Amino acid sequence: TPGNPIDTVNNGTFTLDLEEYTRATWYVQKQQVNAYQPATELYCVTATYNLENGKVPLFGGPVISVYNRATKENMNDQINGGVLCARIADASEPDKFSVAPCFLPNIFAGPYWPIYLETNANGEYTIVVVSGGQPDVVLSENPTICTTKERGINNSGL
Repeated sequence: TPGNPIDTVNNGTFTLDLEEYTRATWYVQKQQVNAYQPATELYCVTATYNLENGKVPLFGGPVISVYNRATKENMNDQINGGVLCARIADASEPDKFSVAPCFLPNIFAGPYWPIYLETNANGEYTIVVVSGGQPDVVLSENPTICTTKERGINNSGL
C-alpha cells in the first residue's frame, strides 16, 4: 500500500546466499516495461550473475557481474545488454543491490532488490521476484496498490 516500505528477502530467519543466487541463469517470466526495455524487447529475457570480483570506481565492496540478454519481438534479433555491475553498497542490507554499468560510481546506480524467493527441497533458489526499488507509483485503477515507475532508468521496473 502507498507509503509502506517493501521488505526484501533478508529477515530474521533468512539471508540471501550470493553463491546460490549466482549459481544459474535466471529466466524472466514477467517483466514491467521501463525506459530502457520497451515491450518489444522483452522476449526470452535472461539474467546471469557471476561472482567475478569486478571493480567499480570509488567502491571497495562486493561486486557481481550482470549479463542481461533478450530477443526482440521478431524473435530473430538478440539484445545483449553488456556487462553491468551489481554492488552491495550497504553491508547491513546485503540483499539490496545497486546496479549500473561497471565504469560508473555507485551514485549513478539504480536499486535492484530481491523481494520474494522460493527454494526447492535441496535449498536451490527456483523463483525470485525483483523490484527496481521502492514502489511509489499509485495505480489509478486501484489506489491501494503501488508499483515502480515505467519511465526513467533508476527506481523503475518490477
